[in-house]
Amino acid sequence: MTKPITTIIHDTIVIRDTIYKTLSTTKIDKADIYKDILENQTETYNTILVVFLGIIALFAGATYLYNTKIAKSEMIKHADEIFNKEKDVILSKIKEDFEEEMNMMKGDNARLYAVNSNGTEGHKIATSLHWWCLCIDYYRLAKNGAAVRFAVENAIVMGNKSLTKRVECKEKLLQIVPNIETLITIFDKLPDELSDEKKELKKIITDIFSTTTKS
Repeated sequence: MTKPITTIIHDTIVIRDTIYKTLSTTKIDKADIYKDILENQTETYNTILVVFLGIIALFAGATYLYNTKIAKSEMIKHADEIFNKEKDVILSKIKEDFEEEMNMMKGDNARLYAVNSNGTEGHKIATSLHWWCLCIDYYRLAKNGAAVRFAVENAIVMGNKSLTKRVECKEKLLQIVPNIETLITIFDKLPDELSDEKKELKKIITDIFSTTTKS
């Protein structure tokens, strides 16, 4: 058993450059002295650790914010470079898509006019034929192959119907289109897979326009 210290007056204890509180008491056991020393030393280490961790956290936070800002700036810069590089292509594609949609709408309108214009009179038949020809051209510009074929088939039907009333149909067509070439040009632009239909339509229109009109 350790002997008690009878008297310690204003004795300052220094351990590892750390000054601990002065003990001024009597009959203090050595174990109590070292207990106080250990507690003070632990508090000092804890304080240092907290400060150190705080500095690390602050540094980590600042680094994260800096890197995030840099990353965003790089992303924006990269996006701008891509946009500037592809801008013309994108605008061209948007314009092309818009024009195709517009031509599809025009084709649908022409189809409705063709259907509504149909009748038994020569001028109605000719008007319907003209709208089907326009429908062919609009659908072609819209790059809708199925719609083009549909319009071509209906134009042939209406063309054959026009041959039964050539004089009236020719007179009406001449009021609508300046000359036969206007319609022939539409047929010439048809795709190769519709070459037979193209020939048939050109023959029908040629026969109509070659008809002798009334004097």
